[in-house]
Amino acid sequence: MGSDDTQTVRGWCGMTRPTIAARVLLVGVFGAGPGGCNRPAPPPPPNPSPPPQQPQEADKPAAQSEPTAPTEPEPPRPLIPSTPVSGTLDGQAFEPRAAAWHPPTLTFHAIDGRSIALVLFEGKTSLEILDTVPFGSPHVYIRTDSGVQAYTQGYRLLLDLNGGGIWIELPQGRGTLAGRFTVE
Repeated sequence: MGSDDTQTVRGWCGMTRPTIAARVLLVGVFGAGPGGCNRPAPPPPPNPSPPPQQPQEADKPAAQSEPTAPTEPEPPRPLIPSTPVSGTLDGQAFEPRAAAWHPPTLTFHAIDGRSIALVLFEGKTSLEILDTVPFGSPHVYIRTDSGVQAYTQGYRLLLDLNGGGIWIELPQGRGTLAGRFTVE
């Protein structure tokens, strides 16, 4: 103890409490204070190994595209022939004797009772469906001796109702119908 009865307490880096308080105040007000202790700063941690060198453009191998799954060749674009409408249905010849238009249904009737009907929606009279059948597309009905089957997918179609032309590839490999027709 000193003669003036003041006690000096030494704390962090040998500073007195008032000195520590002043530095804390400086840091709080200014965000930084004067240098710390007069002790040398600890050495920086050793640098990790340098990052690997990026190859120069000339050193890089040619860009490789990702492998893709083999794709089926795209079928040839169909055409509506100028001949009278005919085709096959379930491996047998299909030659409609008449084409009937009862809006919204277009039906091709064969003499043996078989028929292919398209129910058109949204008043469309010209259609091209060569890929995925979109919503709102015609429904296809096939009538044979074994009954009627309805399809909303799996077919390809070109239709020109005003010009009297059709090309349709039926679902599930059931056949095709193509040519020119006159509506009764």
